[in-house]
Amino acid sequence: MAINFTVESFSREFLEKTFNPTKRILNRIDYIFGYFETLKTEIGNQNITIVKEHDYIDKFYLRDYSRYYAESFHKFQNRSERLHFFTGKFSEGEFIEILKSGNEQKNIGPIGEKNKFDYLGNITVKPVGDEYDSKLMGRTAIAPYPIKQGENIRHHLKIKNECSLFGLDLQINSLPFHEQDIAVGACASASLWIAQYGIKKWYDIPIRSLAEITELSRLQTPYALPSPLYPSEGLSPSEIVSYLENIGLHFQIFDIEALIQKKIELKTKTGVEVSLSELIEDIIKAYFRADFPIICNLDMGENDDYQGHAVVLSGYKENNSGEIIELYLHDDKIGPYCRTKFDSDRKDHWINNWVTSKIIKKIVLRKFIIPLDPFIKLHFFNCFNMFYEWKNKLEKIDFRLYHISAYRKKIISKNFPDKENILSENMPRYIWVAHLYDDDPKINSRDVIFDANEIFLRKPIKEIEFK
Repeated sequence: MAINFTVESFSREFLEKTFNPTKRILNRIDYIFGYFETLKTEIGNQNITIVKEHDYIDKFYLRDYSRYYAESFHKFQNRSERLHFFTGKFSEGEFIEILKSGNEQKNIGPIGEKNKFDYLGNITVKPVGDEYDSKLMGRTAIAPYPIKQGENIRHHLKIKNECSLFGLDLQINSLPFHEQDIAVGACASASLWIAQYGIKKWYDIPIRSLAEITELSRLQTPYALPSPLYPSEGLSPSEIVSYLENIGLHFQIFDIEALIQKKIELKTKTGVEVSLSELIEDIIKAYFRADFPIICNLDMGENDDYQGHAVVLSGYKENNSGEIIELYLHDDKIGPYCRTKFDSDRKDHWINNWVTSKIIKKIVLRKFIIPLDPFIKLHFFNCFNMFYEWKNKLEKIDFRLYHISAYRKKIISKNFPDKENILSENMPRYIWVAHLYDDDPKINSRDVIFDANEIFLRKPIKEIEFK
C-alpha cells in the first residue's frame, strides 16, 4: 500500500506542479513563493521542506461541494491536498523515521520550542480552479512575519491553529486565510470567513464555510440588485452586517466621510485639530489590539470608476515612535499577510500588489466594519471629543478596548496601590482604557477605565496610578 504523502523541497516549480500554472497577473503561485522566500530571510533559515498530504478531507470544502460542485455535470473531486511547511531540510525517509519514532526527540514542532524542524503552517489546495484551472487555496494558516524587524514592531491578529499530521500534533499561531471561490463566495464572504476566527476568541460563534456564509448573508437580506446566489457576485456592506446580526454579533462601522465630519465638528467645538490619518491609525490600534478583526471596505480603480473590495486587516507594523508604517491584509485575491503601504502618508490611500502590478491605479479606504461581542456598546465616536481633547493636552495617550481578562493580564506585572483588590474586583466584561503618559512618552503612568458596556460615555469606573 502506497503512503499517502510525499516530501518535497520548497520551490516555485513544486508550487506550479501542485496548483497548475495560471496566467493571472496576481496569482497564488507567485505570492506563496515570494512570501516564503521573504520569510526565510527574516527568520534566518535557508531551507523549507514541504510534506504534502495527497488525500485530505477538508470539512469546509465538503460543505461547499455539497451546495454547488456536487450538482455540476462536470465531475469535481471531493478530496483536497494539504501542504505542510517546515524549516530545514529532510528527506522522505527521514520523515518516515520521525513518524516511526513517535517524534520523541521533538524533531518537529511549533516555532520557538527548539525543534530540529519548526512548523511554518499549512495550505489546503482545493481540487477546483480559477478561470485558468489553477487550483484555489482553501483553509490556510501560515506563520506571520516575525514580530521584530530592526527597530520596528509588528502586531498580528493570531489564534491557535492545531492540526494532526499522521499523529504529529502541530500548532501555528496565525489568522486563518481562505482564497475567494467565485462559485460559492466572493471577497466579502471570504472576509467574513477570515473574520469569524478572530471573533471566536471572545464570543462563541459557529465556524461556517464560504457557501454557508453567502447563503446566510443573501437569503435573509433584501436584494439591492437582482443577482444569482451561485455563482457569487459578492456581498454589499449591508449584507455583511446582516450576516453579523444573523449570528448574534454586534458591529461598529467607521465611514471615512463620517470621520471627516467628526474631525470638523471637533475643530469647531473645541479648536482641537486632528488629521484623518491620525484618526484611522487610532481606530486601528484601539480595536485591533483588542484582537477584534477589522474588515476594510475598499474602492479600487481611478477617476470615480471604482469597484468595491473587502479585505481583513491581519496586522500592522509600527516604528519606534509608535507610528503605523505598514499594514498586513488578508486579501482573498492575493494571499495572507499582503504588505500594504500608505500613499504619501495618506492612511486612507493604500499601495500594495494591486497597484504595483498596474492592475489598478488607486486603492481608497471607504469604511471599517468591525464585528464585536454584543456586550460592547460604547462606540469610539462616543468617546471622541474627550479622547482628542486629552490627546491635545498630553505628551502621549493611547485609547484601547480590552476584554477584562486581557487587561488584567496586561497590568498584573505592574506595581500600583491596592493591586490585589483591583485585580480581583468585579469589572465589566469589556472596558475602554485611556493609557496616559504624563512625563515620559515611553512610560505608561496612569490608566483611566470606562465601562464599554454602556451606551453613553459616563464617569470613569476606575483610575490606576502606576509606580
